[in-house]
Amino acid sequence: MKVSHWAFFLTFIFSINLSSPLSQAAVVNGKVNSVQGEFIELDLGSDKGLNVGDMGRVYYMVTVGGEIKSIYVAKFKITFISDKASMARIEDKTGEVRVGNLVEIETKLGELEVNSDPARAKVYLDGKEIGETPVVIPNLRFGRYSVKIIKDRYKSYEEQIEVTSSERKNVIASLIIDLPKIFTNSIGMQLVLIPGDKPFYLGKYEVTQREWIAVMGNNPSKFQNCGEDCPVEQVSWNDVQEFINRLNRRENTDRYRLPTAREWIHACTAGNTRNYNLGKNSSMFDEYAWHDGNSVESPHAVGLKKPNDWGLYDMRGNVAEWTDDNEKTFRGGSWNLNFVFSNCSSGGGSSRNAGTSGVGFRLLKDL
Repeated sequence: MKVSHWAFFLTFIFSINLSSPLSQAAVVNGKVNSVQGEFIELDLGSDKGLNVGDMGRVYYMVTVGGEIKSIYVAKFKITFISDKASMARIEDKTGEVRVGNLVEIETKLGELEVNSDPARAKVYLDGKEIGETPVVIPNLRFGRYSVKIIKDRYKSYEEQIEVTSSERKNVIASLIIDLPKIFTNSIGMQLVLIPGDKPFYLGKYEVTQREWIAVMGNNPSKFQNCGEDCPVEQVSWNDVQEFINRLNRRENTDRYRLPTAREWIHACTAGNTRNYNLGKNSSMFDEYAWHDGNSVESPHAVGLKKPNDWGLYDMRGNVAEWTDDNEKTFRGGSWNLNFVFSNCSSGGGSSRNAGTSGVGFRLLKDL
C-alpha cells in the first residue's frame, strides 16, 4: 500500500470541494504527526483555516480486491491551534491511531456583505480587489480580515472584521466626500459643494455681470449701472447655453450646465423640505431676498442678504434663475415680484428665446 499516492489523490478531490462557491464548509486534509495518549498532533494549523472546535476523522487507505477503500479509525475534535500544527482530542475510535494516518477535517466558512453609501465603491479584502459595492464575499475561513473601501472623490474607509461563525457579517460604510467645499474656477466664480446622492458644485452667487463679460465679451444687462457685481440679466435660456459652451471650452471640460429644477430646489432648501417656504411675513423674506417690497425697483449686488444653510446667496429673490426644466424654466422669484414668489417652491415659465431684467442664472458643475 502506497499511502503517499492516495494522500495525493484525496488532496486533489478535497481541493475541488474547497473551491465550490455554494459550500459553507471546507474539507482540509493532512496527517497525524504524533500520538500522545488521547491527544494527537496534526500537521495542519491556522494557516489552513482551522478553528478550535472543528471536527475531523482519522483513516487510512487500503486496496481490497482491486478496490480502493478508506478505513475509519477515529473521530476527533480540534482543541488547540498554532500556525502550522494543531492538537486534537480523540472522542471515538474503532482502531489504533498511528503516526502517518490520514486525517480530514471539515472547517466551517463564513461570508461577508459589504455595502457603501454611495454604492459602486471598490472593495479590497486583505489588499486584494474583490469587486464593487454592494458585494457578498462567500466561503471565508474564520479569522480576522482587513476590509478597505475606495471611491473616487471620497475618503477611503477601512475596518477590521472578525469572521467567527457561518452567519453573514455586514460592513456598511457611509463614505465622506473628499473634495473642497468651495471651488473657484478660471474666471473667479465660486461654487459650493452640494451634498446628496449625487453631489455637485453650484454657484455660491448668481452669475454676475463681471463673469458674463469675462466669458462673452459683452454685457446685455438692463441694469448695468447696478455694477459688475450685480447679477447679469436680460439673458435668454439660449444665451445662457452659449455662455456655458464657451466656459466649458475655456476650461477644457463638459461639466458646466444649468441645474435641473430638482437640483435647484434641493440646493435652495439645503436638503430640508421644511425650508420650502419662509412663511407669509415679508420681514422674514427681507433677511434673505430682494423682492418688490425692498428692492427699490432694481436688482442688487450679489451676496448682500443672508445665505441659506449651505452657504448659497440670493437663491430667493434678486433675479429668478433659469433651470434646465421643461415645465417651469426659472425659479426663485426676483426683485420685481412679490415676496411670496421668493419661496424655493416658486417657479415660472417663459420662452427660452427671451430674456428679461428679472431673470438671470446660476451655474452647476458636475463632479
